Amino acid sequence: MSTNGRTQTHLVSFYTPGISIEVALHRRCNRWYIVLPRAYGMLNGWKLFSPLSEPQASDLSTAPPKQNLHHRFWLHECDIVTLKDLLAATPPILKATGTTRRVKVADEEIEEAQVEVLLDEDQLCQRCAYCGCWEYSYAGETRYEKVAQEGEDGIYWCGHCYRAAGFLNPNSAWWKNPSKVTDSAYFQYKMGN
Repeated sequence: MSTNGRTQTHLVSFYTPGISIEVALHRRCNRWYIVLPRAYGMLNGWKLFSPLSEPQASDLSTAPPKQNLHHRFWLHECDIVTLKDLLAATPPILKATGTTRRVKVADEEIEEAQVEVLLDEDQLCQRCAYCGCWEYSYAGETRYEKVAQEGEDGIYWCGHCYRAAGFLNPNSAWWKNPSKVTDSAYFQYKMGN
């Protein structure tokens, strides 16, 4: 499939032994998440399945350390997401780097494993930076267009906003600084809904 003369990469969704519904990876600044790439009606538009990282002040970037590697982050395990489960994902999405660290979270110290993401940015589930709509993994869905790059973060627009770009005011886009938006606001289907 192609858009604007470019071949379109498909959104990679996955399952794990512990997650029996289709999910996908999403990155917002230096934070990683498992999101729901389908409209599961019982969730009332909520897209977040689970956060995967809780960056520390020293975690300024998840950028690859070398040209031929992918993004890396420190996995913050929880009851529904474990390293063992994610390493067994179909298709493979992460690999352990073999490095761990101890961090203080609330009143306890926990161990986090560093993982390398096996997917490229254009294989992650994206959110339209103009209107806030999420991508879906249904067959035949058109992928969002990367319209800009801000540091490590690609800026994506959905097809409707991309086609109407000449009429839209970029200053009214909801995503001015995604790191400042709370998870509860960010992961609603659309801002204001």
